[in-house]
Amino acid sequence: MRKKKIVCITMLVIFVGLGSFTTFWILDSSKPMEEALGALISDDLIDVETEPWITFSPKNTTPSTAIVFYPGGKVVPESYSVLAKSIAIEGYLVIIAPMPLNLAVLGVNIATEIFAEFPAIDNWVMAGHSLGGSMAAKFTFDNPTLIQGLILLAAYPTESSDLSDMDIPCLSIYGEFDTVLSQDIPSTAPLLPENHTIYEIAGGNHAYFGYYGEQNGDGIATISHDEQHEETTTQILLLLENVILGN
Repeated sequence: MRKKKIVCITMLVIFVGLGSFTTFWILDSSKPMEEALGALISDDLIDVETEPWITFSPKNTTPSTAIVFYPGGKVVPESYSVLAKSIAIEGYLVIIAPMPLNLAVLGVNIATEIFAEFPAIDNWVMAGHSLGGSMAAKFTFDNPTLIQGLILLAAYPTESSDLSDMDIPCLSIYGEFDTVLSQDIPSTAPLLPENHTIYEIAGGNHAYFGYYGEQNGDGIATISHDEQHEETTTQILLLLENVILGN
């Protein structure tokens, strides 16, 4: 009886410990800045919904091309709403996918659920920042017939997700002073689809692709947050035009 009691107490301690760790992990995630929270409000051009995904839908057009965006690791998904809304204003459907524990590695296949809810979309583009970008690349590798384009923000495919045999437009964009990444972005070119563009934002860093504040270990940007955002948006829109022309 005593042994059984000890086992029960041990299991309880482990359960409570895991719960506390999970709570700490979630609370420790990077939070959206005021700019990001402001972009979550619907207006005359864009309808914003926050459940079950964060969806930005143009009001005066019916999009045929959509982006599914995977957030960076331990970054609250609303942090990318400024970027999403800027793209949606140009006539694209943009959907940010919240992830379990804010880790895209735990929700790689969430895009499949999203696709099923929007059958009218002809062109699906996967996108993501940092860890989210790597997982967007993995989803693309696992589902090559479903994806018409790929956007990687400060991210790259793993060697097990080699996309070099795929024939889709791909944009890999990074900041000059990104010191978070463990691998040099240009060196990852052999893993990208042949039709790829690698673009460096002069003066940019890792965190400025979203609006969640500074990031530990990141370099100091020499351009403003808004400047990196505008340059990123411009390059993404060029990629989306390429997707439409190719289909």
